[in-house]
Amino acid sequence: MGSLSPCPRCRAPQVAPDDRPAPSPYLDWEPERLPAEPPAWRRAPVLVGAVAALLVLALTGWLVVGRTDTGGAAAGSGGPAGTNQADVPPPVWESTPADDADPALATGDAAADAGAQTDDETDETDEQAEEPVEEQAEEQAGSGKEAGRQAQELEKLLSSSNSSRSDLTEAIDEAVLCERAGLDTIKDITNARRRQLTAARRLTVSALPDGAQLRDALVTALDASYQADLAFLRWARKLAADGCPGVGRDHPDYRRGLDWSKAAHEAKTRFVRTWRPVAEKYGLTVWKARQI
Repeated sequence: MGSLSPCPRCRAPQVAPDDRPAPSPYLDWEPERLPAEPPAWRRAPVLVGAVAALLVLALTGWLVVGRTDTGGAAAGSGGPAGTNQADVPPPVWESTPADDADPALATGDAAADAGAQTDDETDETDEQAEEPVEEQAEEQAGSGKEAGRQAQELEKLLSSSNSSRSDLTEAIDEAVLCERAGLDTIKDITNARRRQLTAARRLTVSALPDGAQLRDALVTALDASYQADLAFLRWARKLAADGCPGVGRDHPDYRRGLDWSKAAHEAKTRFVRTWRPVAEKYGLTVWKARQI
């Protein structure tokens, strides 16, 4: 080992190289194991949160600007020139009109509306009630005209029947005297009576009071008269064929004609009883049984 020699320039003693301590094994490792930590704002979680916040803020601003522009375009150019509608704050209502409304006034308005609606419904009801009345009046007027027309058609048929009856009496008198004209007249009357009976069955009496009863009575009377005419026609032919010897009013066909005439008279009596009010109402002839 070397000896220590004092250093005139140094206060610390000099150590021989062989006497220096061995270096520590941790001197080179410690700096690598404990590196310097970065600042807090550069850490990954903080940066991610900041970026997310910026994105949310940008999106919110874009939505607000877009809605404001849309509202301004819809509002039109109502404001003064150069004024941005988005810059005008919306009015702030301290209370809604419904809150400020007087309950008594609201009740009165509701009552007025209800009264107006009731009046409208009443008017509609009155109009609906008037329509059936007008329609009924028109129907009655139309029914009255139709009844008058039907009564006139029946009147024509009765006039034709009256003419046939008056001619029949004269024709029978001529037949008794063996005159050919009597036979021809009875034949014509029988054919006419058949046509009258057909027409009576086809009469329309729906508008007349007791129209069906009136028509049935007339049909019964005309049918009995037609049967009587047929019996008288057979009698007149028999009389003309035999040259009038021994054939008179005692012949069975003649008596049969009288029986049918009696039945016809009874039916005509029932008919004229029903016909009288119709004739008086429409100013027509009030026929008697012996005239039909």
